[in-house]
Amino acid sequence: MNTIKSLLKEYRQEVNNVVYSFYAFKKINDLVVSNNEILLIVNENALSWNIIIFSLYTTFHTVLGRIFDDDSNSFTVRRFIRECKDAIGQFSKASFEARKLEGMQVRPNYLDSYLTNMYEPDMPYFEAL
Repeated sequence: MNTIKSLLKEYRQEVNNVVYSFYAFKKINDLVVSNNEILLIVNENALSWNIIIFSLYTTFHTVLGRIFDDDSNSFTVRRFIRECKDAIGQFSKASFEARKLEGMQVRPNYLDSYLTNMYEPDMPYFEAL
C-alpha cells in the first residue's frame, strides 16, 4: 500500500506537468502576439517554434488525459481517491500527529490546538469525491 505522502508526490507531479506545459504554451503565445519584435524573431525559425508549441500542446493533452483516463495502469484521479480510501487510517489525527512528531525532540506548541480543530475525513467524504 502506498503512503499518502507518495501518492501526493506522484499526483502532484502529474498536475505540475499539465500546468507547466499549459503555461509555457500560453506564455510563448502571449509574447509573440504582444511583441512584433519577438514575432519577427520567431518567424525566422517558425518550424522550430511550431514544433515546440505542438510539443507543449501535446504534453498538456496527454497528461490531462492520463489523469482522467480509465486505464488501470495510469495514475488517475479515480486511482488516487481509491488508494486514499484504502489508506484512510493515514488521515487520522493520530497518524497526522505521529508524522508531525517524527524526528522531533520537542513537541510543537501549536500541535494540540491544531489536532483539536483538525478535520478527519471519513469514508463518505471520499465516496462524495
